[in-house]
Amino acid sequence: MYLFSEGEWQLQPGPEFLSSIFMVSLVALDEHLLGISPEDEWFEYDGQVVRTRPDMNRLPFKGSITSARRINSHHLVITTQLGKVIYLNLENGKTDVIDVARDFLPEVALSHTGDTLVVDNLGFYSVHWPARWRKVDSNTGLAGSVKRIVKVGNQSYVLSSSVIFMSDSPSGQFKRSHWTDYEAWDLLKLDDDSLLLADSYAIKHIRGDNITLVDERTTARLFLQSMFNPDLIYVGTELGFQVLRRVAGTWEVIFSDAKMDNLRVNKIIEISPTEVLVSSERAGIQKLDLSGLDNGVVDAYRYVQEDGLLATDPAGRSVISQV
Repeated sequence: MYLFSEGEWQLQPGPEFLSSIFMVSLVALDEHLLGISPEDEWFEYDGQVVRTRPDMNRLPFKGSITSARRINSHHLVITTQLGKVIYLNLENGKTDVIDVARDFLPEVALSHTGDTLVVDNLGFYSVHWPARWRKVDSNTGLAGSVKRIVKVGNQSYVLSSSVIFMSDSPSGQFKRSHWTDYEAWDLLKLDDDSLLLADSYAIKHIRGDNITLVDERTTARLFLQSMFNPDLIYVGTELGFQVLRRVAGTWEVIFSDAKMDNLRVNKIIEISPTEVLVSSERAGIQKLDLSGLDNGVVDAYRYVQEDGLLATDPAGRSVISQV
């Protein structure tokens, strides 16, 4: 090891192993230097004594380290050949690994705001740490493709193509729910803290550990509770439209039409106590007249170009939004 002093480099005495190890970085901490190697043990040097750091052998992706930089007295940021950035607590050995890229990350720097700047073959990335964002994937217990995330109190529900996963843990670990073995499409929290679930084939009312079937022959995909009457819930389905009504605490289907041009509803907006707008994947935008709902009649009007829709195919895929 060489030390630059009084205008010249001076060879410093030390253990023989230092002359044969491969180092990628030498980081100056408060009272010593830290030598970082992807292949050998790390070491500390206080100007007189060299001590190895065998505790760092457990560092994830140690063999692919390319560079390191000090963040503060107790933390380092490390780049790797695998596109991963590692934040290391030198006191307790805990690490936070963030996937930044797929490529070799040769260097790391700190911006004047304290963000981490890393470079790869195509450009550079700015990473804020502690991270405001965290990747949630199979490592947290999830599986399948995520369709929707619903937050109820302290509980997070992930609706996926392979059932429902729930988490109330600060660590973000998820466990599988027993509510369904099929795809989960929507989950609505009701005013009595119970839940309404739409899975691939059924609508279920969930109250604690009790599950009641509201409809076991449906393709429900989307719920909207009426703002004019909380005892009514509009349901967009794969094929049409349904309405649920709460009677003495029990939900029941009072209207169902599964022949509305194979809709696949993607949005419902309530515009009055007797009118809703429905947009769909297959049949454009329709206005539903619910004034005859008590008699089992719902009239539908499909908007066309003459109504002002500037679309090449107003009967095709459409999405509406309320602002």
